[in-house]
Amino acid sequence: MSSQQPETPITTYTIILAGPNDWDQWIGVIKYRADGKYLWEYIDPNVRKGNLPAYRAPSTPLPLAINPYKTTFLELDNDEKEELRALRKHYDRTYKRYKKEEAALRSLRTSIISTISRDYINYTFNRNTVHDVLVSLK
Repeated sequence: MSSQQPETPITTYTIILAGPNDWDQWIGVIKYRADGKYLWEYIDPNVRKGNLPAYRAPSTPLPLAINPYKTTFLELDNDEKEELRALRKHYDRTYKRYKKEEAALRSLRTSIISTISRDYINYTFNRNTVHDVLVSLK
């Protein structure tokens, strides 16, 4: 005979932004999700847009980054070529991280839209960034 207790079902709740009284809990959930993907600093609605860190794709390293007098890979000497290869490997890793973050931002935007009351959906229209949406909803 088993002495285990019966499992208590876990109940989950979705916080819906249905009015000003919901804001603190709702934005707390959004912040938790954004923090998990290292994105909060880019979308924090308490920070003015001009003070947010820039969020853009990394630039592909070019030979000019190694030697301002050389514009093609073939013009570089062996050491410069090796340095450019190392920069490009770093770029590849950075670009992959950027693409993951970009997908996470799209997912977060979808999550935001799906957790607001129908009465507030108009606040999300014509907003270019997640930050813009959050500021509008706030």
